[in-house]
Amino acid sequence: MALTLYDSKKYTIKEITERTGVSKAKIYQTLKNRTNPHIKV
Repeated sequence: MALTLYDSKKYTIKEITERTGVSKAKIYQTLKNRTNPHIKV
């Protein structure tokens, strides 16, 4: 759900973390992996 909100470009990262409970770090980590799937975390 957090990525869906992010992709909509209607919400800030802060709003997404407040609505979903997903940490800012986790959102950024997931976005990084999504754009470069060869990076292992």
